[in-house]
Amino acid sequence: MFSGLSEELANFFTALSAHDVDAALGFFAEDACVADERRLWQGKAAVREWLSHTSATYRPRYTLISTHGGEVPRVDVRVEGQFPNSPLHFSFAFTVIDSHIARLEIS
Repeated sequence: MFSGLSEELANFFTALSAHDVDAALGFFAEDACVADERRLWQGKAAVREWLSHTSATYRPRYTLISTHGGEVPRVDVRVEGQFPNSPLHFSFAFTVIDSHIARLEIS
């Protein structure tokens, strides 16, 4: 389903698609931050809040469009869910340190 990604990122998107907040949270570093919807969630407790809110409110389903390697890997996805104009396309830019997501920027 998410072929072409590193194992960690493929498993992260699988957890997101399954709305498994605990599993998705396990991929983040303790001091991780997420930039999404013009907000910044800093630290694992805040990231849990973001994951829980996103899952419960929007019920998103992710389909891989493309991947872009490099120092900050970017994954373009189609997201369907309970939000206006669904489906939409988003880019997820990851900063990964020691196999954990240190920063995630969604645009």
